[in-house]
Amino acid sequence: MKSCDPRTKLLAILLLTSLAIIFRNPLWMFGLAFASLFFALVMGTDFAAFLKRFRHFITLLIGVAFVQVIFVRTGAPMLSVGDFTLVYSDGFNRGVATGIRFFVILCAASIMAAENHRRVTQSLLQMKVPYVFAFMMSIAFRFLPLFATAFTEAITALQLRGIDLKEVPLGKKIRVFTYLLLPVIAEAIIKAQDLAIAMEARGFRALPRRTSLMRLQFKTTDIVILVILPFVFAAVLYYYNIYGGI
Repeated sequence: MKSCDPRTKLLAILLLTSLAIIFRNPLWMFGLAFASLFFALVMGTDFAAFLKRFRHFITLLIGVAFVQVIFVRTGAPMLSVGDFTLVYSDGFNRGVATGIRFFVILCAASIMAAENHRRVTQSLLQMKVPYVFAFMMSIAFRFLPLFATAFTEAITALQLRGIDLKEVPLGKKIRVFTYLLLPVIAEAIIKAQDLAIAMEARGFRALPRRTSLMRLQFKTTDIVILVILPFVFAAVLYYYNIYGGI
């Protein structure tokens, strides 16, 4: 399934993220998380790279879930200290659901990150998306790695000057990262200007219609998945309405 058409992957992502919005029951959310991870691995995600990216978001996920758990004060008491209730059932359910929603989004992003950006652009064009919007998405896919590379290079340059970020206090570390943003953004602006000049030199949008040498064709696997996924989605929603509502 790694060579599936990008349109098939887009449909799978749409259905997974839709279920992430609809689900409220923590048990069903955990099942959705495993299903999202399964789809990501089956559709070509590099598991080692996924774990490396996910590691950077663990603190964010825990923080968002913790805020929901602590500040939602409705439902049945789950954890109390004396007469004060720390955790309520609604807060716990929302915290788990919010954290898993972020996880599903990361799985969906990893599916498309493993896909060739040219194929994604062509799939959008064949879905009758205007070329300008498809091109903007393709540029976004290219610029995100550039941002990461530029930020990594800035941190490396800082470390070569004898600054160990692990030993810097948190307050100063935040200030250092804010200083690093300026050269990273400046480099991105320069590259965007170079790209705009190259587009103008090549006559971007000079003609009302573009042609492409690439033409994506659905394979048998794509057709089977495109037929099965909507039925699975409908069946999951049906059983969730019966057994999963809170």
